[in-house]
Amino acid sequence: MAKLQSQLETTEQMLSCTNDILMRTSLENRIALIKQQMETASNHTIDEARLDVWFSGKGVSGSQGISTAFMKDTMQALEGMIKSVAREKVRKQKEVDKKAAMPRGQFYVTALTHGSFGYELAYKDEQGALFDAPVIVESIRETMSIIETVTKANFDMEELIKNQPVRLVANLKDLFATLKKQDSTLRMESGSCALSLDSANICQGYDNICLSDSIEKEGK
Repeated sequence: MAKLQSQLETTEQMLSCTNDILMRTSLENRIALIKQQMETASNHTIDEARLDVWFSGKGVSGSQGISTAFMKDTMQALEGMIKSVAREKVRKQKEVDKKAAMPRGQFYVTALTHGSFGYELAYKDEQGALFDAPVIVESIRETMSIIETVTKANFDMEELIKNQPVRLVANLKDLFATLKKQDSTLRMESGSCALSLDSANICQGYDNICLSDSIEKEGK
């Protein structure tokens, strides 16, 4: 979906820059086709281990680019959180099924997202092919839920520390610290799940996380 959105924005920009009748007709037809593909994709959502992320603020340059340092910091924090959630899920599954194991793969940057700027992450197998990894899909959605929940005014940080791995909480703090430092908003989509946090939400989330010193202890 992110690739189609990028193609749509590029084609619309090209359309706005030309007065040639034949070129405009061709571009308008292309735009109609992309919109049709986007509608079809949204009506046939497949659960894939994929995450689209958008940012704003000092870490990005409008819809033109993203700071490599900002990209690295946010990506490491998000990937770390998702993997922490996944490992905990697998640990619990092993109590029932001793053969349960983490999917053998890794995250790849598979696209850059536009309309602001960001990136698309997808979990692929050792041959680089996207594959069915339900535990990663579920972990992406749960990570998104944790990120959104931490921004609530009545959020209980101690409850999160009690129920989640220390590594996840540390990555959560790193993510919000990076977003706050760069005055960034955050938008995320994975399948039918989505969240959108403005700068006030980011500040609230960071303040909630910093209420406890427990995340600084050894064990990351």
